Amino acid sequence: MKGIILRMVVIQFCWLTHTSLNAQTSPANIDSNNAAINNALNIYHAALYPETGLYNGREYGDYPYRFNTGQPYFMGDTMMLGSVVYEGILYNNVAMKFNLVTNQLIITDPSYVHKLTLSNERIGSFKLFNNRFVHLDADSDNTIKPGFYDVIYDGITPVYKKIQKRIDEKTTMMEGIVRTVYESTSYYIKKEGRFYTVNNKKQVLKLFAGHKKELQQYVRKQKLNIRRDKERALQLIGVWYDGLKK
Repeated sequence: MKGIILRMVVIQFCWLTHTSLNAQTSPANIDSNNAAINNALNIYHAALYPETGLYNGREYGDYPYRFNTGQPYFMGDTMMLGSVVYEGILYNNVAMKFNLVTNQLIITDPSYVHKLTLSNERIGSFKLFNNRFVHLDADSDNTIKPGFYDVIYDGITPVYKKIQKRIDEKTTMMEGIVRTVYESTSYYIKKEGRFYTVNNKKQVLKLFAGHKKELQQYVRKQKLNIRRDKERALQLIGVWYDGLKK
């Protein structure tokens, strides 16, 4: 029965995709096609439930101790609903949290009893707290390391943020083992196929040296502060540079 349902969904999805490519791109048509495609995907996931394609990771154990300062997860250790593209398939409304120390995406099984870690190599991207993370491999220059990067700007010249955490342990006479979680953030721009570190104004100006004067004028006009509001500044600079290339 599942095989018949899946074949029907595949046929419907292919027909909808073909129709959307050939139909007029009016807002009404776009909304209608998107709704129909989402409905087909919902039927697909319902037919496979519980989906062994997603719920096949290793069991995850939470930390057996408390932290004196900080915590290891992205935006807190509470499981929140998000979405993940796993082995090319989109899964919505998945309870998850992201461990920034171990670089692991953790989900719950369908019964919400056990926590599982997904295979990093099989994750294309995931969304959590309205942030979209993509899995990137190490580049030839070793500018970036394999892992998940927060997409700040997804254009021709994309901007990424890498958040990392580490746990430091110290032993004291009064408190015993004191565990502190430290966080660091790095930013990268992918320009013409290569990754560049852009953690300060000097690095940004060097990257766009061919348009240094125009960039400085743009930064002043937009009142951007790369040091104090780095994320917004780099996002707008990415948009600005892509605009020059059009």
